[in-house]
Amino acid sequence: MNRNLRFEKQFRRSPEEAYRWFSDPARLERWFFPVHWCVTNIVFEDRPGGRFEVHLRPANGGPYAQESSATMQSENIKHASNDGMSVLGRIREADYGKRLSFSWRWRGPMEHWPETMVQIDFERIDTGCLVIVNQGLFESAEQEEAHVQGWNEAFVHLKDEGVID
Repeated sequence: MNRNLRFEKQFRRSPEEAYRWFSDPARLERWFFPVHWCVTNIVFEDRPGGRFEVHLRPANGGPYAQESSATMQSENIKHASNDGMSVLGRIREADYGKRLSFSWRWRGPMEHWPETMVQIDFERIDTGCLVIVNQGLFESAEQEEAHVQGWNEAFVHLKDEGVID
């Protein structure tokens, strides 16, 4: 069964400003990673065909911390090497302040998982912007759950930045 995930988040920013939180490497570096990981490098070429790369390593500098979340503790992830893991993709659509879409492929312990597509829509509302994130298709519940966990952990960083409630 093929699966998709969907999140809706209210940003206290305009659609254009919210878009930058998903496309500016300096901003992505502040929030776009799960708990117990840190960003070593981000490349985001904000144009169709541009590269999307997020390189991560365990925050403790060694193999993935044993105290990390159960979902992210699958056999694939807990044996990540000191080299960490990466998400690689290509920008498919870059419509500033309206829509951003890109492919998502893992390099590292989850590289056998299939490529997925991420689509992010930005809708103006009275209090700022509604951001709608869709990702899929996932081949298994485990893959979907790992991505749901990762996105939710990343959104905590956005909350800490004061960008979302």
